[in-house]
Amino acid sequence: MAKASKGGAKAPFVFLHVGDLHLVAPKEDDTPADAREKQRLEADVNAILAEIATLRGEGFDFVYLPGDIADDGEADQYAILEAALRDHPAGPLHLIPGDHDRQHGRMEDFERFRNGTGLPKPFVHEVDMDGDAVTLRQYYYAATINDVRCLFLDMVSAGHGRKGVGLDFRLGKAQAQWFADQVRDTLREDGTARIPCAVFMHTYPADIQVRSEATDVAGAIWNGRVRLVEMGHTHYNEITPDGRTHYAAARSVGQNEDGSTGYAVCALDGGVVSWRFKPSDRDWPFVMITAPADRRVATAGREDADTIALRARAERPRGRALPLPRRRRLLAADGAPRQGRALLHRERPVAGRREADHRRGLAHRRGRRDRDRLRPRRHRAGRHRLRDAPTPAADRHGRPPPPRLARQGPARRPARPQPGRARLVSALASPL
Repeated sequence: MAKASKGGAKAPFVFLHVGDLHLVAPKEDDTPADAREKQRLEADVNAILAEIATLRGEGFDFVYLPGDIADDGEADQYAILEAALRDHPAGPLHLIPGDHDRQHGRMEDFERFRNGTGLPKPFVHEVDMDGDAVTLRQYYYAATINDVRCLFLDMVSAGHGRKGVGLDFRLGKAQAQWFADQVRDTLREDGTARIPCAVFMHTYPADIQVRSEATDVAGAIWNGRVRLVEMGHTHYNEITPDGRTHYAAARSVGQNEDGSTGYAVCALDGGVVSWRFKPSDRDWPFVMITAPADRRVATAGREDADTIALRARAERPRGRALPLPRRRRLLAADGAPRQGRALLHRERPVAGRREADHRRGLAHRRGRRDRDRLRPRRHRAGRHRLRDAPTPAADRHGRPPPPRLARQGPARRPARPQPGRARLVSALASPL
């Protein structure tokens, strides 16, 4: 789905990441609260897919499900998603299993659902599990989409994890070797990337149970110059760049504790990774700059130029777009959440004073208070002095303990940071 822009440039690789669904089917013995929660979850899934269905043909390549589709890996739970996809065809679908899809140690219902999506057939391997030869079906595969090599991994089939036992993420020898070969094939002889590579797995490589396997997978990602590793499992929006690869996880739909449900829009544009979450309750239009890179997640050094080409994706608006009042533009442009963000001032240790952290809230509210909330509150200086204290016994190494700090006078909060004494560590940041 490589569409060309008006300037003739190739359209970026874009996919929509819908987080862990954790679908649960209604039961006769459900409490009223359980029944309402299951109805809400089903409504959220349908709303997300309905919105994505309206974007078909707008330039995204596929929809990605990172596993944990069904909370217990049961057929009636997958049936909820099958019905939603029939009502709201969202376009090409790629998915992998999560630990909940193998909740009872079997994956027949997952495979039955997966077969209906048209994905490649699973690999079949003879493996040794606890001294017994077992025929194992693993659901990993590779695809080249919009000139990006996409590797979809199965981290659960080779493990022993299930309900009552715990997590046991593994790839197995055959899949680990396949993965290393696939990543190596994306490189030229000199070690540079021949084709961009993106990896789709349920959780971080560090969560793999076998340490040597975890090291091999992480090493292949680093040495193979993989641009993006897209995951689920955490239930939170996370972006972790290590200087070469972006590890990203999206907020879950089921068992959500992170805020509004929605989906992440992920892009690779000329090797530049862009990632932004689109909440379902956030109004349109939706704009994401795909190149140049956001400096907060950039992996290449800064280059100064007289002119730059700015590429952005803007999905079509719904309804009439109204300009924001001036006092709200900064918060809206930065994507500040309604709950507010925090400013952190960390004081450096100074003789006669003690180190302290001061957090100031920023609220995203309508009205004239927004403008005032953009400025941190000022506090008066506190008075902290050392006083003589009895010297306790030396520690086991024979070293005397540091002098004890005590507060003299009324407790007052320190004023704005003084030059040379404190610095701004973090400022208002847009949500992921």
